[in-house]
Amino acid sequence: MQPIMGILCGVLLVGFIVFAFRQGMKVTPDNSGNGTNSSNMDQGPGP
Repeated sequence: MQPIMGILCGVLLVGFIVFAFRQGMKVTPDNSGNGTNSSNMDQGPGP
């Protein structure tokens, strides 16, 4: 039973890593170039 659970958990972990990597590759970087996504931060109400 334990090897089956180990294989199942390993498959789920690898699948999650691949899914997260594919989702991260879809995100386009912001045009400011500093990686903070500041172009979307200044659209809300501010002081």
